[in-house]
Amino acid sequence: MSGSTRLWLLFPVLPLAIACGDPAPPPAEATAIVNVGASPGGGSCTVGAGVSKFGTPPTTTDPGVTLVSGHDGVRINCKVSDAGDGTAQFSGSIETSTASLSIGGTLTPGATGTASLSIYDSATSTIDLHDPACTVNVDQGMLSVEPGAIWASFRCSNLKNPTTIGLLCGANGVFLFKNCAE
Repeated sequence: MSGSTRLWLLFPVLPLAIACGDPAPPPAEATAIVNVGASPGGGSCTVGAGVSKFGTPPTTTDPGVTLVSGHDGVRINCKVSDAGDGTAQFSGSIETSTASLSIGGTLTPGATGTASLSIYDSATSTIDLHDPACTVNVDQGMLSVEPGAIWASFRCSNLKNPTTIGLLCGANGVFLFKNCAE
């Protein structure tokens, strides 16, 4: 019997043991549409107006087509977890070569919540805009939140850029993050 045959007889399950680890989790996925325009509270939104799309945009009844983290230079980070008191905590970011979206906050499943939103899109001339008090909803259509995933609509009325005095924009849209950390 050759030396290599004896090794296979001594360690027949070694190749199986090496291959039996937990599979890597699927990469995070996301899609969103952000419509930036005049704020319902008035003000001037001359530089920030436009529509930013990440993937094929979702609606409240259609999840759209997601971008996948690690593909085509896209980076997606997200976490959606149960806060333990009947609310969900979430955070998500999408970064492409020309745009970025970041949103995070808390909400009650089947109801509304609040979130901080930041958007930048060089393709639509949207400068860095931030609103710390957007309203987030999962109370219409097929929207939902669960550990590891969120599909929600949002509305912001106080998007500002700290370096542009007098700029005040509003925004609304829909976002979906899935395969997120819990």
